[in-house]
Amino acid sequence: QGLRHSGAATAIASGIALGFASLYTKPLADRLANVPDLAALASGLLASPYTYLAIATNVAGLVMLQNSFHWARGIVAMPLSSALSNLVPIVGGMAAFGEHLPADPFAAWMRIGAFLITIVAGAMLAFAHEPEPSPLSPAPAGGGFVSDE
Repeated sequence: QGLRHSGAATAIASGIALGFASLYTKPLADRLANVPDLAALASGLLASPYTYLAIATNVAGLVMLQNSFHWARGIVAMPLSSALSNLVPIVGGMAAFGEHLPADPFAAWMRIGAFLITIVAGAMLAFAHEPEPSPLSPAPAGGGFVSDE
């Protein structure tokens, strides 16, 4: 079962899309931070391409995340999407806006390690094989609850 059929690919794509949505919010917020009034704010929102990019990538990311829940368990899809939706704006912020990791090497490596562990663990869960329920074993009576009677 590869990435496509496990739902992991869709979860990864959703994380990337949601990460770009976060990245598009920074220049939008920077541009609108010092507007003098509500009319200028509304005008700035409508005139900025970042508004439409943020909306489109948020909607696309949400749709992809919901589709990944269809193909994969939430415990697989959510960590992959969440890790990438945080990683993309961090890496994008470093590349586009000149932001940096903490100066302390230990703190910097702890952040890098946390993302790597989350991505690796999510990938391991995506490829873990669960035993299929036997078609001959009946479902528990009472909706899965064990009765004392």
